[in-house]
Amino acid sequence: MKKNLVFLIAGSNRSGTTWLQNIIAAPLNYRLIFEPFHRRVVGNRKFDRLFLDAQSPQQELYLYLQAVLTGKIKNRWMRQGGHARKWFFFRNRWWAKNVVVKFIRANLMLEWLEHNFSCRIVFIIRHPCAVIASIRKMEWDLTWDFDFLKSQNQLLEKYLQPYQHIIFMKNPTPAQRLALIWCIENKIPLIQFKQHNWVGVIYENLVLRPHEELNRIYSKLNLQKPLLGYKMINKTTHTANKDRSRQRGDVLKKWQSKLSKEETKQVIEVVKAFDMGFYSYDILPAAVELEPLMNIKLPN
Repeated sequence: MKKNLVFLIAGSNRSGTTWLQNIIAAPLNYRLIFEPFHRRVVGNRKFDRLFLDAQSPQQELYLYLQAVLTGKIKNRWMRQGGHARKWFFFRNRWWAKNVVVKFIRANLMLEWLEHNFSCRIVFIIRHPCAVIASIRKMEWDLTWDFDFLKSQNQLLEKYLQPYQHIIFMKNPTPAQRLALIWCIENKIPLIQFKQHNWVGVIYENLVLRPHEELNRIYSKLNLQKPLLGYKMINKTTHTANKDRSRQRGDVLKKWQSKLSKEETKQVIEVVKAFDMGFYSYDILPAAVELEPLMNIKLPN
């Protein structure tokens, strides 16, 4: 009997997770689940950016996600992905056994999710300045998230000992706080990559060479290459700006006009202090440094 597939798309806010979910789940034999940790579903933030080891006991979360994945919890917010503009039949896909879940608050529990639900992890990363500029445009207040990250002693002790002087800097600016959130929630998956068969995706690569990246992603996931996936790559995610006149390269440059020189400097300094200097003032990451961390091997 063929096993049902569960794919988990993870990344920071505004890093392309929705776009990637729509691509992977373009065929109608996949059911989309959109941000099951959101307060509109859970009612609070108890699972947001929670750090868990693979063996961490978390029965409440396990039972909740089991109900989500099996379709026992039905919520309009979680159904908004994919063919959101089309009629109910296509958007809900109640017949689909395979599932593609999008998370932006689960980067610190990927090992736990993989261990408990046998899911394939697809992790996407985007330039921190682009992420921060987009968060600022959305006017999201992530003060709670920053405070919660700093309060998780197990996380700090296991992974972030060398960076605590940066994390607990006095009076960080708004740009520095957002940069610290980005560093923490991306640093941990990058450290863990080597021990797992996760699929790494660099947002900038997906934008600049979409078809080559899709070939690589489908091959790593052992999936056939669906025509609908290649059609979806050319569509802008429904949660992002829909100015179709912009060229792909222009999308990557936009943050340069949205952050001040001082804000950009502050972000890059924090990122460098976290030993993540593969992102800098350039719009593209240093591929020779980042790709090996994410087990990305490009075809010859």
